[in-house]
Amino acid sequence: MDETHGKEAVPPAVAYAAALREAVADFTAQGGTQRAIAQAVHIAPATLSRYLSGDRVAPREFLNALRAYLGEQGRPLETDLHKRLDALCGKAHAASGSPAVQLAQLKEELGRLRAQQEQAQQVAETRLAGLEEQADRLARDLEQALERAQSAEGARRLLEDRVQEQDDGGGTHRAARADPSAAA
Repeated sequence: MDETHGKEAVPPAVAYAAALREAVADFTAQGGTQRAIAQAVHIAPATLSRYLSGDRVAPREFLNALRAYLGEQGRPLETDLHKRLDALCGKAHAASGSPAVQLAQLKEELGRLRAQQEQAQQVAETRLAGLEEQADRLARDLEQALERAQSAEGARRLLEDRVQEQDDGGGTHRAARADPSAAA
């Protein structure tokens, strides 16, 4: 899906370059230079110029380095602009007829997916550890509750036996009091 400008469809590489120019506009308006950006992100100034003109499609590594550099300079990219740049980068690479560019895009996507998988794995392992700890705690609580229940059952039986002894012993004692001649 191409960016549209009026009724004409804008090729993804052109839209991506325009968004890159927008991203650096504040920095350059405040006295920053394209040369400083190029040096900071370790590319030639001519390469940066080609990225900004749309002659070449800037790789995602450049986009990430640009974002970091602008943030260090106190001019961080707005979240919406970064998301748009990221999406346009993917579209521009996907639309490129160059197998090398498409391969680079696929490698970037694979790297991103691997990072997401690792992050998900870490979250899952952390959650699992928490659940195992909770299960251990519940098992200990259950064991203690069973011990208290067994202890209470033993105390109940002891009291029941005492009541029975008192009932049995008390019945003979009462009969003796009712008939004094039986006691003699």
